[in-house]
Amino acid sequence: MAPFECGGDLLWLRDRRLVLAGTGDRTAREAWRAVAEISDAPVVGLELADPEF
Repeated sequence: MAPFECGGDLLWLRDRRLVLAGTGDRTAREAWRAVAEISDAPVVGLELADPEF
C-alpha cells in the first residue's frame, strides 16, 4: 500500500468529475491510482514544489 496522508493532498472537483492530487513526502503517486479506480474519475497529479509544505 502506498502512503496517503489524506488531509489536504486531494481536491475533488465534483462539477468536473476530476481529482487534483498532490504528491511529495507525505503521499506517493501510487496512491492516486487507487483513488482513480475508486472514484472512477481522472486524477491529475501535482508534484510538491517545496518540501517544506
